[in-house]
Amino acid sequence: MPSRNYEANHSLYHKEQNSQLTRIAWTALLMLHGCGGGGGSSIDTVPIPDPTPIVKTTFGSTPLELPIFQDYFLPAEKKCAGSLPMVSAVDLNNDGRKDLVVHMWCGVGETNMGKPKSEPTDDALTVFLQKSNGTFEYANEQVFGTKSVRFYASSRKVVIADFNNDGYQDLAYAVNQEDGREVNQDSSSQFAKSVVVLSQANGKYTVDTLGTPNWFHSVEAIKTNTGFDAVFAGFTGPKQAFRFVNGAWLDVSDQYPNVSASTFRSSPDGKTVVTTTDNAYPGNSASLAKYELSNTGWSKTLEQLVNGSYIPYLGWNNSLSSVFAVAVDNKIHIAAGYDESCFLNLTPTNTVFVGKYSANVVSNYVNGTTIAQRDFQNQNNLTLKSFKLADLTPMPSIIENEVTDTNYIYIKCSDINNDGYGDIVVYPQWQNTQDSVIVYLNNKQGKLAKVDSSIFPVAPYINTTSLYEDFDNDGIPDLLYWSVSANHKPLLYKGNKLLGQ
Repeated sequence: MPSRNYEANHSLYHKEQNSQLTRIAWTALLMLHGCGGGGGSSIDTVPIPDPTPIVKTTFGSTPLELPIFQDYFLPAEKKCAGSLPMVSAVDLNNDGRKDLVVHMWCGVGETNMGKPKSEPTDDALTVFLQKSNGTFEYANEQVFGTKSVRFYASSRKVVIADFNNDGYQDLAYAVNQEDGREVNQDSSSQFAKSVVVLSQANGKYTVDTLGTPNWFHSVEAIKTNTGFDAVFAGFTGPKQAFRFVNGAWLDVSDQYPNVSASTFRSSPDGKTVVTTTDNAYPGNSASLAKYELSNTGWSKTLEQLVNGSYIPYLGWNNSLSSVFAVAVDNKIHIAAGYDESCFLNLTPTNTVFVGKYSANVVSNYVNGTTIAQRDFQNQNNLTLKSFKLADLTPMPSIIENEVTDTNYIYIKCSDINNDGYGDIVVYPQWQNTQDSVIVYLNNKQGKLAKVDSSIFPVAPYINTTSLYEDFDNDGIPDLLYWSVSANHKPLLYKGNKLLGQ
């Protein structure tokens, strides 16, 4: 049976967010497919030194309206008013244009929150192919051969890679049954099998379920000498890893270290993995470990432990457990740790590890007393922390004018303006502010500064999230907004350079 502290820490993130969402609308109340918490607000920005092509990007005032995803669900799949969709931009048919793969799932509903449920999560997968004129069309039958495509689970994280070496991109999902149902004693109520949406070439795909069920929450595509392996981690057991060989999935779990369900990331060459250590030290996802690959296999080469203690914790469903706590600046950080991460090329020759640090902050804690989830719903700390890859030592903040009080889940490290220096994109959730996408651009002097949010179109709906991708392959990122509400059309704003640029 897993440590109860796993459940206390993990539920802390998700249940807190759900309690906030009930005050917004039930159409938006469901278990998020990631971690984090907080409120949202804009902050002042500093100018970004020239030359910075991304700052000279403009967006058209009239967005392209995309199809309402739920309009294409079968009646059996329309069991809730809406859900937070996991939207991936990927070129499914190798035509040079990014298509949309959308997985939507539904929470159990406010009246059923925390109650037992035996049926799988209500969900649906839809695909929209981008046409030559930039519009999108529903294509489930063309891609999958059927209209109804399901995971029978809720999705938490996704990675994109060519797992079967056929020249087409595939998608691997960490999934579970964490839709608001009761967490039973052995956590099996949250279990589901991992999923890979696998290319069959020529733009055709299947949905493959892999391994044994678990409470999966993290996934990575790790480069090998022959391609990519799909590696998954759950809260109640060891990692599971799979390689596609001779037309079938081969279990290669014994070839990998025991990475964490909170977060783990692989370097682009597949020879270094950094992970939180809560698999080895239950609940402690504030500590990090580095594994390196040699001719004899993977070995742990570094471990940076953050000391803390376990204190009594009363959860969202009034269950008494314990939670890992860390003392920081005369305050207590509850469930402190990293639930998203990436490798950042701070310079072309210096790669660092970046983790999204989350914690609930408790002031004036009295030793031995019980902490209740309801007592700190709106006291959150969310910051991006960086570590030297050589020894995992913390670095002074590399982010200027960082937004630390907005609720976000996903971060992406990539070279946005193609200058050889890595940048960071942060995706806020459930916001109605101008900071519906946050870009930290590398100034080539060891810092990343926040791009003035005024260049981005204002989020059109309440509870809107975003995707910042180059959809038309012109080298300029575009901005897609989508809403939790099933009745709002997603809007795609095309990025353009200013005249003369």
